[in-house]
This record gives sequence, C-alpha cells and structure tokens, in this order.
Amino acid sequence: MKVKLLAVSIVMLMAWAFGMALPAVTQADPQTPCANGNPTDLCDEDGDGVIVVVEPPGENCPNGGLQLIVIHGEIDENDKTGDHPPKPPDPEDDVFYVCNGEDGEDGDDGEDGAPGPAGPPGSVGPVGPLGPIGPIGPIGPAGPAGPSGPAGANGVTLEADTCTSRRISRWRLVQRRNVRITNFRATVEGVPARVTRSRTRGGRVLRTVRVNLRGQKRSVYVARVRYRVNGRRNTKIKLFRTCIGNPLGGRAEHPNRFALTVL
Repeated sequence: MKVKLLAVSIVMLMAWAFGMALPAVTQADPQTPCANGNPTDLCDEDGDGVIVVVEPPGENCPNGGLQLIVIHGEIDENDKTGDHPPKPPDPEDDVFYVCNGEDGEDGDDGEDGAPGPAGPPGSVGPVGPLGPIGPIGPIGPAGPAGPSGPAGANGVTLEADTCTSRRISRWRLVQRRNVRITNFRATVEGVPARVTRSRTRGGRVLRTVRVNLRGQKRSVYVARVRYRVNGRRNTKIKLFRTCIGNPLGGRAEHPNRFALTVL
C-alpha cells in the first residue's frame, strides 16, 4: 500500500508540474469504498477504481514509467491486488502513461573528501626469490701488518764449491768401413778442439778429439763434431762432466767412461 501511495503521489506531482490532464486520484475512506467495491482504495472523483502499475521501457515509454488505468466497468479478480499489469482494458477504461524522462548530463565532479583513516597493516607476505649475485666490490685497503713469527732454526752451512777440474778427456770416433767422411771438425763449448787421426788394429780410421777440462768448475760441458757422410751433413754431441768421483772409493762411474762413438 505504501508503494501505491508513493506512485500516486509521484503521478499527482508530475501532473501538477507539467499541466497533464490526468484524473483526480484520491484514497478512498475506509468507511466509504469506491464504486463497484474497488479494493485498491484508489479511485477518481467519480468513484471509479484506479490501478497503477509499472510501465517497462517500450513503445509507450522509451525509458519506462507508470501506467494508470481508470476502470469504469467491472474490476477483474486478477487486478484487485494491483501487483501486476492488468488484462487488456475494456474500451470504456481510460489509460494514462507517466513516462520517465531521459537521463540528464552528468554534473560536475564534487570536491574530494577528506582522506579516511589509515587501515590496519596487512600481513607479512611470503619471502621473495633470491636475487642475482651483485658485482664484485672494490678491493679494500690493506690491513695492518701482523706480528712477527718466531725465529726459524739455523740452516745447514754449505761448503763453498772449490772444485777445479784437472783432467783432459779424449773422445774417440771410429769410422765405419765403406763410408767416406769429409769436413770433420770438433769443438768444446764452441771452442775448436784438436783432432788426431789414426787407425785401429782392424784398419778402420780412428779420430780422437782432445777435450781439455783443466781449470773448469763443476759443471757439464758439451763437445760437438760436425762432418759429412757421403756428402750429407751430420753432427754428434757428447757431454763431459767435471769434478765427479765415487764417494765410496773405487773407480768413478761417470758418462765419460765409455768415450767411443761410431761414425
């Protein structure tokens, strides 16, 4: 009933504002029902019942509105509740439409309101993934010098190497048969050495290189011979060591013991 009264009030206000020729709708006195026993308690000045229903958007009202039906004849049983559109009205009934107007343009934005109070802090989120390794930083300054360590034990004193060679070695080179050797030259550490030529008991040519190591320090010295064998160049090398011996006595074992080379 409050909805019906509000709808009728809207209809009457719009009729007064726009001068619409609508019927005068009043609420009937509970002790004086409208004509034809209208149960809706809405009737015009003649006592005819008035039904107000919502008009959906359509041909009659593009934006929707209200439909007012003034019933001059009998009221259908389905129309007594007033909660749904009536059946097609009789030709004697009057139908009026109160349509909603088109939406107006949006007004200007209002001023921003005062900021609201701060909300409670949120819960701690999950730990994020490990980020990439950053670049290497600059080298820091040198730290202070540490304390001195304990003194080490005394080392073993080595005797000075006072060895001086007193030997003269001989390098013997035997020539094979049916081989022609020419341009034979010998050197010891790049210095030309004396070569003597003789024959063995079997008649082969024997060349002897005199390797003078007197006055030399303890070391290894190189003797080299260069020659041509049947016109082809060839070279032989032999190492000689000075100041060597057998600390247990006896004959010294050294690479100069067998000084015979076959060419």
